[in-house]
Amino acid sequence: MVLAGSIGIFVAGSGISTFNVVFFRCLIAAPFLGIYALATKQFNLKAIKTQETGFIVLGGVFLVLNWYFLFKAFSLTSITLGIISYNTAPFFLILLGAVFLGEHITVKASALTFVAFAGLIAITVGGQGISFNDPQVFLGIGSGVLAALFYAALTFCGKRVSKTSPIQVSFIQTVVGAVLLLPFTQLAEVVNGGTNWAYVISLGVVHTALLYVLFYQGIRGVAVKRLAVLQFVEPVVAVGSDVVFYNVVLAPIQIVGVVVILLAAYGVSQTDVKTTRAKAATT
Repeated sequence: MVLAGSIGIFVAGSGISTFNVVFFRCLIAAPFLGIYALATKQFNLKAIKTQETGFIVLGGVFLVLNWYFLFKAFSLTSITLGIISYNTAPFFLILLGAVFLGEHITVKASALTFVAFAGLIAITVGGQGISFNDPQVFLGIGSGVLAALFYAALTFCGKRVSKTSPIQVSFIQTVVGAVLLLPFTQLAEVVNGGTNWAYVISLGVVHTALLYVLFYQGIRGVAVKRLAVLQFVEPVVAVGSDVVFYNVVLAPIQIVGVVVILLAAYGVSQTDVKTTRAKAATT
């Protein structure tokens, strides 16, 4: 989530359009992951033949749809409303976890998720007025919610994969992403110059390859209810990046929002720790 929250800095510094950024994230990450998987013997051909492959490929499609609708939301409405609508993902995560994974929805975890969402609204709105007069705003909000749904579906697919290494999962999905995004890519823009390749390469290696390896490794041992609250760490880091790198001054209500999200994330992590200790004591 920390890596995801810092993506905006590198996207802004890359000097290329949104679709090109997403395409090169996949194009650069795929061979990097493939070579690393082969070198470390983490590429298991037997795992590809299992039913996990379906979830991996489907997850790759969800990944691309997640990125597409998120960027669509930003183009149709304000970044503020785009972020708020996209961060309905934790609620979809909790619902999918309960319906398909049989995870029990606790009152405390649900309450902390709502508290974190309130903190997000405080951060993004920041006391500024938002206009709903333009019909495109509602299309933008709808796109943000769709992006959130596809993110939750991506996470759900990742939870159903346990035998295939995170390196291999990320490799397959970035290949799927590159193939799906190729028709939308404007290669002439990159050839004509103005591209900051240091930022683009970092987006591919660090903010895609490393990020998704950590993502798939992490979600295998973490309950969905905990993932739901940790999702809100991403916008906190994004706001912190603005403060550090772009000299943005936070309003008091935004500072309160940051504190609320961090406290909610800490609260749900402590709930899991206590639960784990209790189970250990009974065994």
